[in-house]
Amino acid sequence: MRWIFLSSHFDDVVLSCGGLVWELVQSGRQVEICTLCAGDAPSGALSDFAKKLHAEWGTGADAVSIRRREDTAACQAVGAAYHHLSNPDAIYRSLPDGTPLVKEEKDIFQELPSPELTLAKKLSQELLELYPQRSVWVSPLSMGGHVDHRLCRATAGFLGVPLWYYADFPYINRYNIPLRPWIRGAANRFHQQVSPAGLTAWQNGIACYGSQISSFWPNLEAMRNEMTEYWQRGVGSRLWRL
Repeated sequence: MRWIFLSSHFDDVVLSCGGLVWELVQSGRQVEICTLCAGDAPSGALSDFAKKLHAEWGTGADAVSIRRREDTAACQAVGAAYHHLSNPDAIYRSLPDGTPLVKEEKDIFQELPSPELTLAKKLSQELLELYPQRSVWVSPLSMGGHVDHRLCRATAGFLGVPLWYYADFPYINRYNIPLRPWIRGAANRFHQQVSPAGLTAWQNGIACYGSQISSFWPNLEAMRNEMTEYWQRGVGSRLWRL
């Protein structure tokens, strides 16, 4: 049975549980990472905030195509197949009145407005058509409250299938978010021990996201050190059914 890991952005699954994905593949399971917010930016002028992020990433207007190539390499590093939906990132989406969904940093962490819930229902139907066969579905918990992570979890909820959930890295680390309230009442837990080889594949996968490294770390060594610490905690090797 195929495992479908839902990723809000190009990097979320590999960041959060890339070692677990690698181990699943090594054990003979078929794993696919499906990124929900992977579409091209709409034509026309971008918001000032989107332009600011493009400058920080060093991608310019080619951000989506560059990040898509990075994700392809990262998925290959952890051994997973991949699929990119055409829905754009929150920084490119607009509300029905034409107002950008995200105008500044704080807007990234908003609750889902009603039009986004409508989008989540649409995306869930797209996923069910894309994966009509029975699968194991894995969703982010949406720790940290990023609007795209909320969208991803809402989309998963509309699938009408049993779900496993993974903890969102780096939010769980950067914001020191207690895990227990997020998994309170969990009916089941899945644990896949991540070996040192799995950790290396995980780190190598993250290293593929060259445009995003500076958003989280000063350099690759710092990334590898933090991921080693996170691996030792074991959070990224677990899934929960709520």
